[in-house]
Order: sequence, then structure tokens, then C-alpha cells
Amino acid sequence: YFDAFLSKGKIELYWDDVVGRNTKFTSYTLARQHGNASSKSPLRIVAENLKTSSFADNDATAGNQYTYVLTLIDKAGNSTGKSYKVTIPKDL
Repeated sequence: YFDAFLSKGKIELYWDDVVGRNTKFTSYTLARQHGNASSKSPLRIVAENLKTSSFADNDATAGNQYTYVLTLIDKAGNSTGKSYKVTIPKDL
């Protein structure tokens, strides 16, 4: 799973901890784009080398819609190509 919640003015993201139970992967990269998943807005990396299964985005602005993309990184430092997306509606 990959989910997000608004809490105390920031967006908190949570996901299933694949890195913690699979020795093939070492970390996560989290990117954000403005708008929905089909938006033409560029992805911006907000966190790299994450070892935990959660992240609080303090830079998100209320009233904007965001899509977050979570990617697994393997031991060689390569992206697995598999990513998970969650979109935050504007009204959060």
C-alpha cells in the first residue's frame, strides 16, 4: 500500500516496508509533482535514500493537488523501475 493523510498542516505518507523485509532493496526515493497523475508538471525529488516506510512533506501547500511517486532502489543504486503513486486532492 501507499497512502497519504493530512496532519497538522503537512502531508504524511505511509507505505508497505519492502526494504525492511527484502534484502534486494536498500532504500526509497520519493518524488512529487503538482496536479494529478496525468499532469504534465515535472516530478521533483523530495527525499532520497529513505530507509523508513513513512515521510512527512512539510513543503506541500494547502489547496494544491499533488501526486507522489515512490520508487525502490536496489543494492547497485538503480531504480527498480517499479513505482507507486498516490494523489492528494486539492481539498485536503
